[in-house]
Amino acid sequence: MTTLDAAQALQHCAPKANCLGICDLPDDVLILVFSSLHGQDVARCIPVCRRFSDLIHGDLSLQYSIELAVNGMVDGDHSLATLPVAERMQRLRQYSSDFSSGAFYRQDLTAHPDYLRQDHDLLGWPRRVIHLYPRPSGAIYMDVDRADSALYLSHFVPGSAQCGIPSSRSWFSVRDGVKPDLALKGWTVDDAQDLFVTVKETQMLMPPVVDGVPDIYIHFYALSDLKADATVLTPHPAAALPLIRLPTLDSTTPKNGSWPQIIGPYVMVGIVAETGAKQWFHFVDVYNWKSGEMISRTNIGNVHASVIPLDERYLLVFPSMGMPEPQPNLRIYTFVPSPSPSCPSSRARAGRHVCTLELAPTLPGEHAVWSQAKSGDRASEESTGHCRTDAARSVIALYIQYQGVDSERGNEEEEDGGEGDEGEGEGEDEDGPTGTPYTYATHLLIPRATLSAQIQAAESASTSRHRQMGGGAGSDGTDTDTADELAFTVPWADWGPRGSLRLYRRGALYDGQHVVVPAPFGSRLPFVVPASDSDSRNDLEHVQAESAASAGSVYVFDVNPLVARSALRSPRDRGAMTAVVDAGDIEKVLPGVVDPECLAIPYVVYRFPLPYPDPPSTQAAPGLPVAPPAIRAVTMSMAGFTVQFDDSVEYEKGFQTCTV
Repeated sequence: MTTLDAAQALQHCAPKANCLGICDLPDDVLILVFSSLHGQDVARCIPVCRRFSDLIHGDLSLQYSIELAVNGMVDGDHSLATLPVAERMQRLRQYSSDFSSGAFYRQDLTAHPDYLRQDHDLLGWPRRVIHLYPRPSGAIYMDVDRADSALYLSHFVPGSAQCGIPSSRSWFSVRDGVKPDLALKGWTVDDAQDLFVTVKETQMLMPPVVDGVPDIYIHFYALSDLKADATVLTPHPAAALPLIRLPTLDSTTPKNGSWPQIIGPYVMVGIVAETGAKQWFHFVDVYNWKSGEMISRTNIGNVHASVIPLDERYLLVFPSMGMPEPQPNLRIYTFVPSPSPSCPSSRARAGRHVCTLELAPTLPGEHAVWSQAKSGDRASEESTGHCRTDAARSVIALYIQYQGVDSERGNEEEEDGGEGDEGEGEGEDEDGPTGTPYTYATHLLIPRATLSAQIQAAESASTSRHRQMGGGAGSDGTDTDTADELAFTVPWADWGPRGSLRLYRRGALYDGQHVVVPAPFGSRLPFVVPASDSDSRNDLEHVQAESAASAGSVYVFDVNPLVARSALRSPRDRGAMTAVVDAGDIEKVLPGVVDPECLAIPYVVYRFPLPYPDPPSTQAAPGLPVAPPAIRAVTMSMAGFTVQFDDSVEYEKGFQTCTV
């Protein structure tokens, strides 16, 4: 019996005369049944009957499981024997109270003197960031004077005293002295498995050899050894092979590899491969990093895409960067093919396209110019805590930037200036677009539960169809074209408006030089309103009352249903939830941000002050106000959020972290 089945059984088993059922079980057996359920399902059992309610409220462990679910968490994996359940629950409740009231502890780089010392000794200046798909937990820097012979990873884990997560910042060398001819193409870290993964490839000769093919390798290193000695890269002891060379498979020859990701025993790598006759496609390779076995290689098309593992079986594909499809859609694949009699289990095969979820159609005259997807599942950053985020309750955030032309505004401007100089405008291209160009972006928050429901429906329909076809083609994942034909397409109207939350933002997320895309964590997404935007958001009195260094807000949207319902049910007169925005006030403080046609899922909004550092030391002319620094990144963590500012801020104050 699954967790959901058990919960449904408990919900529908109210005592009846002459009827024996689960309600008639002894108390100790019922406690065992409740203990096997997720905290969210335990909470659903409370209103079933008085006996259930008394049992659950009288058991400390069950109360703790509910408290975990209310905060979107599950129990931690380390050091739990030394921390009693009562203390864990007290800390969790304090964490929830501090977050809801905005009682954050604030720090910058000066809180990590060892990091600053390493920064000075190892890297120095000048430096630049290597854009190898930087992750919320860190980035790789290069010493400009020493070129790529000196590459260092800056790794950051925000801490939380209540959750037992120590705050840490570290520098690691990622240049392998044994293989200096290998160019670094991507990296990722998993603290929970003590794993540091890199993707490297042989550097091609200049000028390049005609039809030359680089060798691409995945390396598995022990993260703890790097923490002990920032210059030593040693193979991970649990990996059967210290590295894997990407092979040619089914006539696909890898030419480029990047963005590795870790999901349990699997490492996922994106590659660009040639399939013959100079045809290039993007693929996803999956390997078992412990055994060294190749699991699958899946063709995801000829468009650059964000690839996000949903669990240890499914992955999500979304067109990304500056080359989105005319109408971006979500595609879901299996990356661990089911065993097939026609294919040996030891042979890697292609993943199967399960379904396509269509997004809302673009408006006439608009087109998508940039897109990206991010996941709130970053459990590796909290591996040492007493509790950790529940991956099943995490959110997938899609970001799409649109461009269009406001023809009505352009016509008004032409009418205002149309009288007078008749000669002006002659010779202009009459066929060109008229009007004022505009740019805006959408943030689409999709809970994992929404995606899981669509996957289950598609798999069930696929199974039924295969049975009707007598086990039709593509069931073993070997025929990609046929498998794609069998993939189900779900229209936006059938899943989006009732299964996601859409936010609008004026202006651009990507301007050709900088990308300012907020990184979610768990079920939370930060939405920043800088000081420069506050005047236009019905917040003028608030801005006038504060200095430019403290105005602006970070709004956090949480789509965990239990979190939302708990926050909205709690009494407001206690003064313990001062950061929670009343549901009726959301449109007032964020006019036009929440799409009224796409907000069916429960959510709650928190509002925190934007943690601007002290005003930068600039020699501004007398009388001219100092503009607040620009924001380069906003990253959510389990304990709070971090805001990275531009280079106008002193280096030590460029990262402002707020945690509970």
